[in-house]
Amino acid sequence: MRAAAAGRIRAVRYLLDKGAGVNEKDPIGLTALMLAAAGGHLEVVKVLLAAGADPNAGGGFAHGPIFSVLTMAMNRRNNNWTRVLDTLIAAGARVNPPRDFYISPLIYAIQQQRDVVIVKALLQRGADVNWSKGRPLLAAVSVAEPDVEIVKVLLAADADPNLPRVRTDGENEITLLRYVEGWLEMSTDVKDEAREEIVRLLKQAGAK
Repeated sequence: MRAAAAGRIRAVRYLLDKGAGVNEKDPIGLTALMLAAAGGHLEVVKVLLAAGADPNAGGGFAHGPIFSVLTMAMNRRNNNWTRVLDTLIAAGARVNPPRDFYISPLIYAIQQQRDVVIVKALLQRGADVNWSKGRPLLAAVSVAEPDVEIVKVLLAADADPNLPRVRTDGENEITLLRYVEGWLEMSTDVKDEAREEIVRLLKQAGAK
C-alpha cells in the first residue's frame, strides 16, 4: 500500500512478485489500488489490475464516508485523473453499482465533492442519472447549499424530476418539488435564491 500510494512502480512489482496480497485491506477498507488511483499513479494502477486487484473494492467506517476505487480516482488534482478513471472502467469498475450499494460515484461527486466537472465526466462515461430511484437528483437538491449548475446538468441529462420520493415521518412520502418548496417555506427570513431557481428548473422539467 505504501509503495502504491507513492507511485513506486518497481517496489510494487517486486512486492507482488514476492507474494504480497494485491487485495489486502487496511482497517477502514483501503486497498493498494485505491491509493494508487487517488495519487494518479496510472502505471501502478495498471500493474495492480494486471495482478488481479479488485476494481470494485469498497470501504468506509462508522459515521464516516463510504468510498470505492472509482471515488478515490475522482481526484482532479491529478492531471491524468480521467485516464485513471477510464483504465479502471475498462477493467470492470462499475460506474453504476448495485442499487443496494450505499453510494454511487455520481452521488459521491454531488454530495462529497460538489464538482460539476466530475459529474459531467461520469455522465459521459455512462453514469445512470436516475440511479436507485433518482437518488442523484435528490442528492443535488438536499445538500445544505445546493449547486444550481449541478441540478441543471442532471436535468439536461434526463434526470426524472418526478422519480425521487422523500420520506418525511413514518411511511409518508412527498415529491421532490414539494421537498424543495418545504425548504423555502422554512427559510422565509433568508433569501434562498438557489432553491428558488431549483424550483423553477424542476417545474420547467415537468415536476409535479
